[in-house]
Amino acid sequence: MKTLADAVSAYGRQKLAIILLLLLLGACLIVLFGFVPPIPQDLAYHRFAPTSVEITGIPNTWNVMTNLPFAVIGLLGLLFCSRTPHLVATASWKLFFAGVTLTSIGSAYYHWQPTSATLIWDRLPMTIAFTSLFSALLSEQFRDTLERFILVPMVVLGLSSVLYWQQTNDLRFYAMVQFFPLVALPITSCIIPLRDGSGRYLYQALAAYALAKVFETCDQQTWKLLGFSGHAIKHLLVGYSTFCLFLMLKSRQHATQEP
Repeated sequence: MKTLADAVSAYGRQKLAIILLLLLLGACLIVLFGFVPPIPQDLAYHRFAPTSVEITGIPNTWNVMTNLPFAVIGLLGLLFCSRTPHLVATASWKLFFAGVTLTSIGSAYYHWQPTSATLIWDRLPMTIAFTSLFSALLSEQFRDTLERFILVPMVVLGLSSVLYWQQTNDLRFYAMVQFFPLVALPITSCIIPLRDGSGRYLYQALAAYALAKVFETCDQQTWKLLGFSGHAIKHLLVGYSTFCLFLMLKSRQHATQEP
């Protein structure tokens, strides 16, 4: 009887989380497209603080080179996923780490010559990582089979937001795709805790990503204060955020191996 009550309670929490997600998504759409005017790409975004090191011959050196952690962590994650049996939401996690790996290439290419034309190659793989991560975590929280229904639509939605920005010069859709998971995931994880108590890694990842956005916004100010580009620090913090997610998966593997 206790087991049945627990199952009913868990089912109720899932329904509550789904309802809150739908309400939150609807509110975001209404606010963005009903009250917020179109958000054009600010051309000043491409004017980063000086990061070039002349002896390397690489323009915007640190903004380019700090993409290396994405490649390392992405490849480590892909290797881990391919060698770990019975991983929940395997396809989503593999696509997430693939997106992280491709981001290292796209972002380095963009920072080599920052323009709106090259920025698309930075944002496309990033949206693959965002949306597949959202699919992975939702599938883990609700049920494993959820992945087959939401992974492809989520990734298509993310890629569409970048193409919508490219065609209309309006960032509202892209902003929603990027920031909605940051708001939705803490809400759902409070209602339905992540498996094996690994939520601490997720919260570290979200906190590091939020701090990275602060440094990105304060790029020039950080350079004047510290002598180092805020955008380069942002790359390192996002790399750490990704590494926290990798540690989350590793911790689950150790938990399942313990007697």
